[in-house]
Amino acid sequence: MKSIIDIVNNSQSLGDCIGWVPMVQKYAKINNTKVNFYTPYKEIFDREKYDFVNFFDWDEKPESEESIIKLFYNTPANFHDASLQEVACRLLNIPYEEERTVLVKKSRPSVFSKKYVCIATQSTLQAKYWNNKSGWKKVVKYLKFLGYHVVCIDKDKSFGIKGHFNEIPNNCIDKTGDISLQNRIDDLYNCEFFIGLGSGLSWLAWACNKPVVMISGFSKSYAEFSTPYRVINENVCNGCWNNPSVEFNFSDWMWCPEGKSFECSRKISFEMVKEKIDTLIKDNNK
Repeated sequence: MKSIIDIVNNSQSLGDCIGWVPMVQKYAKINNTKVNFYTPYKEIFDREKYDFVNFFDWDEKPESEESIIKLFYNTPANFHDASLQEVACRLLNIPYEEERTVLVKKSRPSVFSKKYVCIATQSTLQAKYWNNKSGWKKVVKYLKFLGYHVVCIDKDKSFGIKGHFNEIPNNCIDKTGDISLQNRIDDLYNCEFFIGLGSGLSWLAWACNKPVVMISGFSKSYAEFSTPYRVINENVCNGCWNNPSVEFNFSDWMWCPEGKSFECSRKISFEMVKEKIDTLIKDNNK
């Protein structure tokens, strides 16, 4: 076996960290080596599954950058046409095939009295939100009509910038707060399915092997992971994240490069989301 390779997860995004771990394991196997992988979320990954990977905290990464491989998005190369896992494969020069991440699972029974659905409505940029003002409230109302509890697992009840704060729907069970990822994983393992955005908690639900309804117009359908329940309105402006002619500005909360007031998600209707929910439930009952 070759000497150990250092790989640093240069993005601290939860979704990036979850998506890239299987690719690091694959790289290690192909190259017959062990990998020291530096990531902010080492505690959530199944060590037995990733036996070619030594997990370290992100802040333990080597001081010298000469001997490390860095996984990140902002490179001179064009990755606008690739999924998140494919980005890692290109950087690591290995063949791409989507692979679901395996998390540590601790057996904890559901704390809810009946079947429930987890939702997450917050994100890190206004463009990533579902900018339909009544959308989430209608979704929660519909799920409750179907007989589900609806549990919001966002960290923040209210999030955004001055004049543009986003609130979770007030008709759901509020489980927001600075709660451990393991607790979030437990809730996801026990839920029926998850509804969210193109964000880290959607990746967490995917890694828990839960069906995911993803509501997003900010990115193209191939940008995250495969799900038959992706909701996107391709009849309006969409996919700015994957547009190679657009320069993404992380520092601008209200970034909307075409100046169309986030119509990519604003024009995703409740009915479009309801259709995917109904299809998912029908699929689950087969």
